[in-house]
Amino acid sequence: MSFQSYTMFLRAFATNPKSVGALLPSAPALSQGMTKHLNFLPNDLVVELGPGTGSFTRYILAKLATSSQYLGVEVNPRFTRELKKQFPYADFACARAEELEKILMLHGHTTKIDHLISGLPFASLPAEVTTKIIDSVSSASNEQATFTTFQYLHAYYFENAKQFRQQMESKYGPCVRIRWVMMNLFPAAVITWRKA
Repeated sequence: MSFQSYTMFLRAFATNPKSVGALLPSAPALSQGMTKHLNFLPNDLVVELGPGTGSFTRYILAKLATSSQYLGVEVNPRFTRELKKQFPYADFACARAEELEKILMLHGHTTKIDHLISGLPFASLPAEVTTKIIDSVSSASNEQATFTTFQYLHAYYFENAKQFRQQMESKYGPCVRIRWVMMNLFPAAVITWRKA
């Protein structure tokens, strides 16, 4: 990642820490932890929520048969511009995750989502925003879709983090996988649900 990307990330964190949720982009170990266990079929639609500066994006795209399977949804316009420069062959929407079905339609996707990978900071997002995102994700994903996200160790027992996990269980069922990644600036739990 370029020095410019790092400074952009730090600037975004300083401006709105609740929407960025970390001081620095994720380390390769966390990026691998978020993607290594996922199996993408050639026709699967894969959506990344909050790709930021692309830490997970390159790992996701490397596993896809074609970049047309991918859509990144990023609310920060500067991050979106940087992502489009880094990955000119991939599709990104500068939009809010609460509007997933509308975003899919605008970007020409007629099928539901098979895999969601999220870098959104649910431990620091307002509860009402988290609820809207989970409702949106559930409506836009197919009957056996996976949802993978992470929560930092220091935030794992924050009330917002616990409420997020409870809401995911109510929509998707119990998590099917949880793995701790210690080789990151902040150790994190990678959590995956499969819709049941």
